[in-house]
Amino acid sequence: MTEQSVHKALSSDSRARLIGLLRQAGRPCSVVELAESTGLHVNTVRGHLDVLVRVGLAERSTSRRSTPGRPSVLYGPTLAALPPQEALIADAQAWARDHAQLAEGSATGRDAAVALVTQMLAERGFAPRGEEGGNLVLTACPYADLAGAEERLVCRLHLGLVRGALDRMGAPFTARFVSVDVLTPRCVIEFVDRSPTNEESAP
Repeated sequence: MTEQSVHKALSSDSRARLIGLLRQAGRPCSVVELAESTGLHVNTVRGHLDVLVRVGLAERSTSRRSTPGRPSVLYGPTLAALPPQEALIADAQAWARDHAQLAEGSATGRDAAVALVTQMLAERGFAPRGEEGGNLVLTACPYADLAGAEERLVCRLHLGLVRGALDRMGAPFTARFVSVDVLTPRCVIEFVDRSPTNEESAP
């Protein structure tokens, strides 16, 4: 995706409107839905969506069917198509969906729970490293470029996901940040007993 190709794709009022609809929907949409919302023919909508997919602003997925038949093709905005704050929230939602079943009641002890959280963070690009004393050091931040003034939002979102994963595992402890430095980056997560103070602790 180049800046020029994105500008060219969005120079069309119809494509710009389609991206706006995909952002607002909060879920993948079908060509028929988008055609009804815009008043455009389904083939016209499909052509515009092909352009948006090609430049990296939209992505295709397929719906799951409970009955036999061809799955529907759905479209949603990529993170690149979203404002930074919306992109963070969308990514957090995807992370939660991806790991909900993995975390559900899966850990039988502290080491297993920490290992699973470490795996989740590694898959998301945080390059976690265990530290003496049991803390987890995040040595990379895939959202550093987006952070800026939204640094606290970035950290709160991902701490919330770690805590949510621990909750789903049934872990008797939670997590908090000991230190936060998105730009270095070096953020330290401490695993602590559950208490009102620890539950409220966030950047």
